[in-house]
Amino acid sequence: MPLRLGDEAPDFRADTTEGPIHLYGWMGDKWVMLFSHPKDFTPVCTTELGYTAKLKGEFAKRGVKVKGYEYSARARAVAHNVYGIDVLSFDLNNFIGDSSGYDLSLCIEVAHYLPPTLGDRLVELCATNVSHALFSAAHPGQHGFGHVNAQPRDYWIDRFRSHGFRLNERATDALGQHLHQRLKRGFWLAENVFLLERVG
Repeated sequence: MPLRLGDEAPDFRADTTEGPIHLYGWMGDKWVMLFSHPKDFTPVCTTELGYTAKLKGEFAKRGVKVKGYEYSARARAVAHNVYGIDVLSFDLNNFIGDSSGYDLSLCIEVAHYLPPTLGDRLVELCATNVSHALFSAAHPGQHGFGHVNAQPRDYWIDRFRSHGFRLNERATDALGQHLHQRLKRGFWLAENVFLLERVG
């Protein structure tokens, strides 16, 4: 049976920038938010970590703890020492995941930093055991540093389609309009983000 919001998450142990943790012991009776970044430590990752840190108080008010995943030991140290965010070690090549079900996977501005084979692996993980996926990646010609796999939106949608997903056009258009009106920085996100849902 898949997990839904409010269900008990599976327990795990991991090495973090604050030392080893046991999820249940660390989270106590709080909600937990997990997020991840690509192998390369980039200015975008720094911005995302910084913004997450800025919102950490808002998450705490709502009883949500924040936890990230990052390949780079340097980025994990910066996340902890500069932004005060716990970050787990993560290697896309060796990540197994778990068999629990989730309502949503969230992957924002990561895929274009990965070579195509790892981009496909990322989509596979994002599409596993979830009913919805919120995804964004830079498209060809979009400015940025380290974009080794900038692809048109349809490229990523086709990859999710092979895992049983379809684009939710109405929700994607509404989200893009909302972001376009509200974002002062990171305006590219309004163009790049889309919501997918599992078929059936």
